[in-house]
Amino acid sequence: MDGEVAMEILLILGVMVGFYMSNYILIIAVCWLLASTDTFFTFMKEATYKAVVTGDGAYWKGILSWMGKNLDENGSVTNIRDETWVLIRALKCLNPFYLLKILGVRWVGVYPLLRVYSYNFKWVELDQDSSGNTILRPREEATDFVFVNDFTYAIPILNAEINGNLSVNTWVVETIRVVNPRLALFNGEDWMQRLTSISSSVTRSFIGGYNYEDIVHGGTGTEEKDVAKLLNKELLGLNTKIPGTVPDENGEEIGLMNRYGICIVASDILSVELSEASAKLREATTKRYVAEQEAATVLIAADAEAKRVEKTYDAVIHRGKEGMQIRMAEALEKSGEKGNSIVWANDPFAAVAGILGRKSGS
Repeated sequence: MDGEVAMEILLILGVMVGFYMSNYILIIAVCWLLASTDTFFTFMKEATYKAVVTGDGAYWKGILSWMGKNLDENGSVTNIRDETWVLIRALKCLNPFYLLKILGVRWVGVYPLLRVYSYNFKWVELDQDSSGNTILRPREEATDFVFVNDFTYAIPILNAEINGNLSVNTWVVETIRVVNPRLALFNGEDWMQRLTSISSSVTRSFIGGYNYEDIVHGGTGTEEKDVAKLLNKELLGLNTKIPGTVPDENGEEIGLMNRYGICIVASDILSVELSEASAKLREATTKRYVAEQEAATVLIAADAEAKRVEKTYDAVIHRGKEGMQIRMAEALEKSGEKGNSIVWANDPFAAVAGILGRKSGS
């Protein structure tokens, strides 16, 4: 009798466990399917953020997927400490929704009253070609998430005027961290466009005070001439103060962090090249300089030859016929060095010496 009771209990438990597991798997399967269409649920990648909006596009809540991080009441990313024991975490997995969270599936809300916010994002990122060289890859696509960890973007500054009446095309790379994704998405139209505009303005103004050689080679290599490091300091200053802005109603300076929820972690100058017009101007200037130097060399040589002739023949004229005969002997000697044979029928300098002698005596 006791054995039959035990069997009945085990059977009931087996049915209950089977029922539970079947429903467990069914819930996960249904939620997974709904998440693939962002209906009721959505998939999340690590270190990303998604915003949930109402039917009319108003912000409702934010969803963050990042181990050890959470969102505070203002929407900023903050650190948290999870001291839950491993055993308790394992027991929590008995709840299918907790397991779904671990698997990256998050609850959005009742559709269509609540939905995942999506927007068009345009940026330039760094990549590598098959040879391992760094290349710039422009991207533009509709997206529904924001990276909240550090990500590097490339920002173009085209036709920036610098010293020497030249202009350059410069690419600056900036490592950006989104510290308040709610501000980044909803405190303006396009946070990347705002960042590009502000960074471009500051960079254009800053490098305008340097020569092309200083920007490319860092001048003398000293701290005062390291344009990339100096520019990095200028750009980092944007985090707390944007040039041309006035303090808010609380007297706080307006910067990228408290206005747009983004932070420049580091920056560097990736490449600098002369614009097409400046390259042609520089080439023409170089050619003119070379021509001027060649002309100056010719004039110096001609002047030296004139002085040599003047000095040599002044001495010949001063000595008269004797000087002419000495000069003739030197000419014969030099001519013989080249293997030439010259036979003089008479004194060819006699008449000239007479003329020179009369000239010198007059």
